[in-house]
Amino acid sequence: MSKNKLLLLLIFPLWFWSCNKTAENPDKVIWGETDYYNNFLFKKYEPIPMTHTLEFEFNEDARRLLNSDIEFEAVEKNEQEKFVSTKGINLYKNGIICENNILKINRGEKSVELGIEFTEVATEGNHTLYLHVKNSGGLDRIDNTDLSSTDEIILAHEWVVKKDNVYNPLAKLLFWILVSIIVLIIILIIIIRANNPTFKIRKLQIEYYTREGELIPPYNNLQIKGCYKVICTNKNQKQSILSRLFKGKTAFVVNEFWDKEICLKPKSFSKNAIRIANNPYDSFVKSIIKGTPTELLNNNNEKVILNF
Repeated sequence: MSKNKLLLLLIFPLWFWSCNKTAENPDKVIWGETDYYNNFLFKKYEPIPMTHTLEFEFNEDARRLLNSDIEFEAVEKNEQEKFVSTKGINLYKNGIICENNILKINRGEKSVELGIEFTEVATEGNHTLYLHVKNSGGLDRIDNTDLSSTDEIILAHEWVVKKDNVYNPLAKLLFWILVSIIVLIIILIIIIRANNPTFKIRKLQIEYYTREGELIPPYNNLQIKGCYKVICTNKNQKQSILSRLFKGKTAFVVNEFWDKEICLKPKSFSKNAIRIANNPYDSFVKSIIKGTPTELLNNNNEKVILNF
């Protein structure tokens, strides 16, 4: 916490100092900066006043003639370079909010802890504040300012406070957690799909025959390119969303012929063969070769021919 000295005199000038003064302008004080964020879920913004200690010195004439509290108002310049009351800034004196944003100093006070707090309506960026003397308490001079010479009594000192609008810490944490989860999911998808290659073959031709050898129309030309496996079954099935997301698309062939379920998968990255992952119809037949029809019989001696 730095200290600023303010001499309240009738005749002598005010001496005002701070460890945060700028070299270019000794009257300019870098008061502080604060982060502001919107409320999110149970993480609410809790404003923290930026505080400095102001010290005051009254000479004997000032103590004798002071007939009321000295009142200061914080003002800043608008776009037209005119002084206006600050918007979105609250003043605190010794930890207590100032009524009507007016800082009151009495002759018995040698120092006060002045706090400046931003509210949600304050704009982002630097705010340069000045002290406007609302009531001099009977004094003729404060600092180097002759109070009787002007109606707009603005002290020359500049207090710079900065407001940075930032993301709510909870929202920011949840955002990065979400990003991390998405990245992990993408990595898992890449790894899992790398271990589950898809068919490069465009179509699989499936022909069903009765036990007497008669072809049962229609022909079944199944689009399998891009699928990671084919399930041949006699029951309607649906692929889960997670399976589709992580592994890729599964093609289903539903026909009463398949009294035992069979699974077809790509044979590595080959365009000339399909691997039969499990073959309950003929354990010796483990693949389907391009241009070579593969025949299978079910329990009813019905026949299917697979070809591509």
